[in-house]
Amino acid sequence: MPAEGWVSLRAALWLLGLCAVLAPVQCSPDRPSWRYISTEVVIPRKELLRFGGQRHVIHMRRKRLFWPGYLMMTQDDQGVLQTDHPFVPEDCYYFGYLEEIPFSTVTINTCYGGLQGYMKLDDLAYEISPLKHSRKFEHTLSQMVADASTMGPMPRLGYEEERDPLLSPANITAAPRMSSKLYMFHEALMKGLCQSTNAFYRTANNVSETVQYMVDVGNIIDAVYRGLETRFYISVMHIYNVRDPVSTASLRPRSAYFQFYSRTLFPAFHPHTAVVFSTAEPPDGVYVPGLYSFCRSGGLVLVFWAGPTPWARSS
Repeated sequence: MPAEGWVSLRAALWLLGLCAVLAPVQCSPDRPSWRYISTEVVIPRKELLRFGGQRHVIHMRRKRLFWPGYLMMTQDDQGVLQTDHPFVPEDCYYFGYLEEIPFSTVTINTCYGGLQGYMKLDDLAYEISPLKHSRKFEHTLSQMVADASTMGPMPRLGYEEERDPLLSPANITAAPRMSSKLYMFHEALMKGLCQSTNAFYRTANNVSETVQYMVDVGNIIDAVYRGLETRFYISVMHIYNVRDPVSTASLRPRSAYFQFYSRTLFPAFHPHTAVVFSTAEPPDGVYVPGLYSFCRSGGLVLVFWAGPTPWARSS
């Protein structure tokens, strides 16, 4: 269970992802701050979960999160990448919905005992986690919200100038909302490469915990994009547990690491997109993924951690 008073990066990413999938008019363009507003103890019983004074039926199905033949790599003592085989559970990830609640989503894993994940119903988002040392299979269910009072400006410098001239500047808030599934004739598959900088690895100094965290975030990315009939799979994981191959002080385009990815990693693995986990927070507006970079060498997305260690757990 995450320590009270702060929300994990996984929770923040989950809420940010929901905003990305929803219509733009429903989400603020500013930087949000996330907090818990309520927590209750629940006991899941098969498909039933009672919270908020109501009984809910959860329909779940197992999903595949790893690309066939996915590759896991760490570094040897000299800093050279090598194939590694840490224990990574593969058959414990689930996706589903709450019965009789349209457009609700549930993403949960059972990899490490109990249920760990997130639920969205209506405009509400919840995190569920096992209650440590409980003998009754108790879990905590915490409601999360964006704290609008703490939002600050998050300018996107240069983005407007890069807009495709074919895209209409018309007011999208007036357009009727239509399901993306009306235009989908088959699922889209997204093959992702996940990387951990050495600084991010050193927050835990443990390969297995670093892998677990990266997979948890990949699980959330997949859950977010399922609303667009898109599946996210982890195809390669790199953990720089000895040292970074080049400087990761900056990850913006034309930086040393960006060039290393585009000239070395991308030609070797050809991912559709790449996610790099770092502890270096970029100033507002300086890191915006380029337009049309999907499936190209410029498709490097930064996930940074700025706050309490993501490995923290309450007792």
